Amino acid sequence: TRVLDRPRVLALSWAALCFALFGLLAWAVVSDWSVLVDLDHRGEPAQAWAVDEQWLRRPLRGAVGRARALARATTRRAGGHQGSRDGSGRRR
Repeated sequence: TRVLDRPRVLALSWAALCFALFGLLAWAVVSDWSVLVDLDHRGEPAQAWAVDEQWLRRPLRGAVGRARALARATTRRAGGHQGSRDGSGRRR
């Protein structure tokens, strides 16, 4: 297969790079790096507006519900989730 044709060093190098970048991001979060803090503060006005608008809550909850239903249906169709039913079709 193609995965086995690639040198192991290449895969390990990518894994090491991703691990290092994740570690750098974790360190930046813990140390309150100003770039991340500034990015976080940019979203605060939008968050306050969305929370304060009462009329917006109902449509957003409906959108979240539809997204969950779509995710469940997609997962079931892919065969990854059988719900709470056993093999006979009865609920457990």
